[in-house]
Amino acid sequence: MYIISGKHYNKGIIGDDSSALDGYYELGWECGLSNVYIKSLLYNNKIKRSDTIVTREGREFFYTSLFDNVITWQDFCKLNVDPSETIHILDKKHEEIDYYDVDVDLVCDFDLDKNVEKKYAINDKFMIYCIRLRDHCSWRNSDIEVAKNSIIKFIDNGYKVFVVGQGSQILENILPVKYLELRDYSSLISSKYCSFVISPLSGIIHVANFTARKGLRTLIFDHAGERHVDNHPMLMGNCINYKNLDITFIRGIETEEQIQKHLGDFLK
Repeated sequence: MYIISGKHYNKGIIGDDSSALDGYYELGWECGLSNVYIKSLLYNNKIKRSDTIVTREGREFFYTSLFDNVITWQDFCKLNVDPSETIHILDKKHEEIDYYDVDVDLVCDFDLDKNVEKKYAINDKFMIYCIRLRDHCSWRNSDIEVAKNSIIKFIDNGYKVFVVGQGSQILENILPVKYLELRDYSSLISSKYCSFVISPLSGIIHVANFTARKGLRTLIFDHAGERHVDNHPMLMGNCINYKNLDITFIRGIETEEQIQKHLGDFLK
């Protein structure tokens, strides 16, 4: 059986995606919905480890610890699989999932890089700044000037700084920071040396609910006040805070003053 967890017709470059789940399945949706649902199906013996998971390139590590076969959507499209041999999770509604009735260890069993600290020569404190720079739903985008000024302050305070998120590679050219691909980011936030994470309310921060170290300090800016309820899984709801993150949600766009106010204990 082929279980469709994510489609990816579009390339995901700036401006080349949409909310149409048939073309590009957003990271937050897969992490907080189809990922949880698939693993709950496995836990309840409704699917098997030998079944094949289909996802977009770069997210295979969500499943490779648990399933024998994980392939990309592009490779799946080449197989001409009979529709009767597929299960589509993309049309699953979050209201249909009991986020509390799951095996937390199973849901959070991502295939992380156990050598990631060695890979990046980590032996002291660091922070991660999640950056969003896209045309789609642009109100969620990061303020790059605030990010740059804040990163300089963190570096001056002795932090190694990593950035993650589509388009954030540009910061490597102007600041002493290191860009992370998704799996490396997901692995590094489990490190004891990771002091805190800053992010807009966007897909990239959803991963922290599943792979971060317990209690990681997390500052999330909800630019448009979308998080009007506490338990919506697509809005970093409490129901999927499986790692018991220490999260502060700020309604509005990030400012240096807000970052200083909420993370001042980490700065001189």
